[in-house]
Amino acid sequence: RGLRVDSLDQLTYLTAIIKETMRLHPVAAAIPLITTRETEIDGLEIPQGTGLDLFFLAAGRNSQMYPNPNQFKPERWLTPRQEQPLMLGFSLGAHSCVGNHLALLEATVMLALLLKQFNWELVNGNKSLTELDQNLTIFPRDRMPVRFSLR
Repeated sequence: RGLRVDSLDQLTYLTAIIKETMRLHPVAAAIPLITTRETEIDGLEIPQGTGLDLFFLAAGRNSQMYPNPNQFKPERWLTPRQEQPLMLGFSLGAHSCVGNHLALLEATVMLALLLKQFNWELVNGNKSLTELDQNLTIFPRDRMPVRFSLR
């Protein structure tokens, strides 16, 4: 009924689904950044100390990083790690989220257990996936009501 620790490594497709969902539907729309040195982006000189925003929603749909960016394709995360696209949902570099591995592990375990024990039904159909609102985070306008029933 539970989930064994040694079986978590076998849930690669489920982890890929979570990463692909985070790419298409990030929790936050953007994060503010400040350049620590003079930087050039696409031929544009940006002075040190300039405020920038990294828009996860736009970055996750960049066709140069993700072929067919609007297509839900978990398989893009099944290649060897060094060949995978960048996972921007937790940011990158020295200031990336320190809890990213734990968060992915928790999401994988939770989702595996929920999928194993329940049938799911979106109460409002795909409307929950297309009508989004944004405040500090991005969320379904209807709060995505789900009906669960035991398997």
